[in-house]
Amino acid sequence: MQLTTPELKEYDTVFPGENWFYFWRTSPSLWETKLREFSGAQPILVPIYWGLHSEQPEQFDFGTYRPETDLKRLYEVIKSVGKEVSFLLPLTPAPFLPNGGLPSFLARNMLIDDNGLAHAVVDNDGRINKLYSFYDPRIFQSFRKFVWNLGQYFVKTGINCEIHGVQSYYLEDGKMKSFFMDQSVVFQQGYSRYLKQIETDKSQNVEGSENYPDVNEEDMQEEYAAQIKNLYTQVAEESLGGHWAGEIKYSFLGAAPKDVFSRSSDLWDHYSHFFNPMFKMITKGMIPNSSVLSPKVKQSSLTKALNDIVTTAFIKSHINNDLYEDDFDMSFMPLIFFDLYKMQHSENGLKEYIKRRYSWCYREQDHYEFHVEEMDHKIHAFSLKDETIKGVTSILKLFLNGGRIL
Repeated sequence: MQLTTPELKEYDTVFPGENWFYFWRTSPSLWETKLREFSGAQPILVPIYWGLHSEQPEQFDFGTYRPETDLKRLYEVIKSVGKEVSFLLPLTPAPFLPNGGLPSFLARNMLIDDNGLAHAVVDNDGRINKLYSFYDPRIFQSFRKFVWNLGQYFVKTGINCEIHGVQSYYLEDGKMKSFFMDQSVVFQQGYSRYLKQIETDKSQNVEGSENYPDVNEEDMQEEYAAQIKNLYTQVAEESLGGHWAGEIKYSFLGAAPKDVFSRSSDLWDHYSHFFNPMFKMITKGMIPNSSVLSPKVKQSSLTKALNDIVTTAFIKSHINNDLYEDDFDMSFMPLIFFDLYKMQHSENGLKEYIKRRYSWCYREQDHYEFHVEEMDHKIHAFSLKDETIKGVTSILKLFLNGGRIL
């Protein structure tokens, strides 16, 4: 993709869905025109394309060399047309960007899925975006430098808006999978070092090593991945300071490995394929996103459903984990009657009953943090099979303060 020669794109390419704005896909001289024409929800969400701003090692361009990299100008244009803006910083490989968002000089080790296949995604222009592993130490070091320079740029230029970290997922076989997880060579190398360090700590009786859990291989890999992923988040939070507004979890329709084949032809790609995954993503606690789907697929009732559901209030409810945004919000939003915690499998049929009787009115959670002073009316269902004493204590405290527990 040529980033140095601006090219006029169709509306669906520049605004691929859910009030996202791909500013680099049109000339800066057309930013104002495009933004004035936009009538979607607020705020305008602007993904930060790392590869756009860093084509060479140790060089970060925010408008110095190319006008399409000028985030300050973009910010002022958005404000001048009377719209709100928030920036989105990918913290995982981004399926909607070439190389997953990486600068080309860092794109070396492709992301490998659970089936041993290289992971790629068809974007909304029909191009193949190859994704690369984030476990290469060189990528982490470069990311740290990039977000530090990004934070300094925001401070120096006076850009006064939030930056959200984006965790990207896809749905496969009914499960949410992070684009951060992979089985590449660099992942396996890092994981092997992680296991050796654990064994070394145990043999030397390092303080705290006695608390290392004895878990299976899959859980150990997920623990290692979580630790590395947290490093990216911590670096972003520290570097962006007051602009940092926390993480948002997005799940991308049409971004699973098996979708590459079905989306390779208009004869197989159909909007009806994405309704069920969209609702499943919502129950999994994700914000569904259609940015990689083709304009043809989105010229349907699928877009109507997404526009009605993925509103500003919906996004804020995910950040705040609310049942409603507030008592006066009249937006159309999915109701959440049940929160299901650590219930990956059916517990005595309860999960299946809720799915059948209260379809799409539940949300599955991996962890919990209760604020008893802000008690809501949802029913909280737990699986105590692997629960710790601390977790049981939290559940009892919630129950004693009026929480509804199953």
